[in-house]
Amino acid sequence: MILRFLFPVLMCCAAAAAQADSIWDSMGVPSAVGGDGPPANILAPDAKQGFAGTVALGYIGTSGNTDTSSLDARFNISYTSGRWFHDLSAETQHTSQNGNTTVSRFDSSGQSNYLFSAHDYVFGHLSYDHNQFGGFEQRTSEAVGYGRRLLEGGTQTLDLEVGVGARQDDLSDGTQQNSGILRFGGKYVWQFSKNGSFGQALAIEKGTDNTYTESITSLQANLISSFAVVLSYTVKHNTSVPVGNVRTDTYTTVSLQYSFN
Repeated sequence: MILRFLFPVLMCCAAAAAQADSIWDSMGVPSAVGGDGPPANILAPDAKQGFAGTVALGYIGTSGNTDTSSLDARFNISYTSGRWFHDLSAETQHTSQNGNTTVSRFDSSGQSNYLFSAHDYVFGHLSYDHNQFGGFEQRTSEAVGYGRRLLEGGTQTLDLEVGVGARQDDLSDGTQQNSGILRFGGKYVWQFSKNGSFGQALAIEKGTDNTYTESITSLQANLISSFAVVLSYTVKHNTSVPVGNVRTDTYTTVSLQYSFN
């Protein structure tokens, strides 16, 4: 099941733009799922310090026989200070059809990392998700653990993480589930051309009542200056859901992204 979520074939090119100083800069990989490891070469003497981030906005509207609208907004901000790297992200999506809301969700996460070597770090992760029409209306999880950069150099970077923590779920049937979790996370980035990049982020939270898997696949095409077009595909899967709900939700978004540092 999980393998279906990984690395869909996406290829794209775009017009000229300046290449990012780090292949982690503005890669268009929403980071709410985890795997939010430190930037490449963070311990180098000339490594960038301070704040950086992205803001993205996407909108699709149709009219005629069916009136629909979909708005997706996302931001990510990070702060680097020596061996510390902090990352905060949030995304909201609202979709309506003929005046009736069909999708209303908000996802957010924060992660702090401390590097004790060039490729190893410990982290603390906190996430909160709200989905008005999902089987899990609210979900909060906390985890601490260890991460390692398995691949760095050239045009590719890969981080994997493992941790332990707890999760609190409010279900659509009015019940609650609280459990300890094992958390696995990963993030892969490939700068396949000067103006094009591919990203894959994955998180798995295994609890006693439910195993939650979230995958975000993204493709970024740089345009001009600090602007880019980002296509992302999100899959959220629960092994156990309340009666009347489906186990898997998917979201496809196209957005214009602005990067700053």
